[in-house]
Amino acid sequence: MKEGIVLFDAFSGFGGAELSAKYAGVKVKKRYICEINKDALKVLKKHYPDAIFLGDIRDLDPRDFSDVTHFSGGSPCTDVSFAGKRRGMVTKGNIEIYSVEQYEKLKKQNFEFVGQSFLFYEYCRMLFGIQKYQEGLGIEKCKFLLENVKMVEKWENVITNILGVKPLKINASSVSAQNRFRLYWTDFADNITLPELDIRLSDVIEDAVTGVGFRGRKLGNDDFYSYPQTVRDDFKANCLTTKMGFKSKNGNYYGTSFYKDKRGRIKPITLTQAEVLMGIPEGYTNVEGVSNTAREKLLGNGWSIYVTGRIFEYIKKQRKSLKSR
Repeated sequence: MKEGIVLFDAFSGFGGAELSAKYAGVKVKKRYICEINKDALKVLKKHYPDAIFLGDIRDLDPRDFSDVTHFSGGSPCTDVSFAGKRRGMVTKGNIEIYSVEQYEKLKKQNFEFVGQSFLFYEYCRMLFGIQKYQEGLGIEKCKFLLENVKMVEKWENVITNILGVKPLKINASSVSAQNRFRLYWTDFADNITLPELDIRLSDVIEDAVTGVGFRGRKLGNDDFYSYPQTVRDDFKANCLTTKMGFKSKNGNYYGTSFYKDKRGRIKPITLTQAEVLMGIPEGYTNVEGVSNTAREKLLGNGWSIYVTGRIFEYIKKQRKSLKSR
């Protein structure tokens, strides 16, 4: 049998799982990519033309993927994130969803769901469905990785209870020049420890000193938003988001993706610099037909490959352990 893993990448975005496998030196002999965003697909099809593109995860049958060895994804987070709307995984009638079984029942009854965070249950429907089918065939069950943002504790606990593992809570700042805290639920990288590398923004951007942001807030008794300057004291970049920031015609700054240079000037982080901060090749998202605004969204929603690449390294460690038995 041809050596390598069979990778299922749900909500693929710019291809975080593919890039993580490459970072870790894990050979992928077959890849299923599940994505519907048109801009993401343009990037993915350029870099992974031989992948099997699946479309909408809601239309898939788990029994068609018995060969999958590793199932990964970063389900949409807006409705559970601290930085989002915090509505949770609910129907439009405000029924909160706490299990895959409840979700599937509501889905069959044609309930409509709020936002996109409910797609976590589609991730689980596919993962558990594949594993159950594999078990019935006497095949080793696929491993999994789910990435998501820091969220309301209630929904973090729901996800943990369903997946059966506690999340790894990792800030990419330990291995990169970006402050980016994320949660990772996985069954192939227990108790992962990352090195504390003193990587500064100046290591990525030659003339940079540290990250700068302009976050909207109401000061004092004001009934309007101000955008005061905040300067990081750890010499890192702020967490990249789907809207990196801009300077208006009247000279005001908005957003968090700026840095202070060695002469004290404020400069925007470019898309190429953002790619490096995420651990992907320069120009990777610069694909014909993909706008700069779309590139910002892809990068802001993506995985820090400096972290997920190290998690994927545990696939090789796990396989070596099995061979030595």
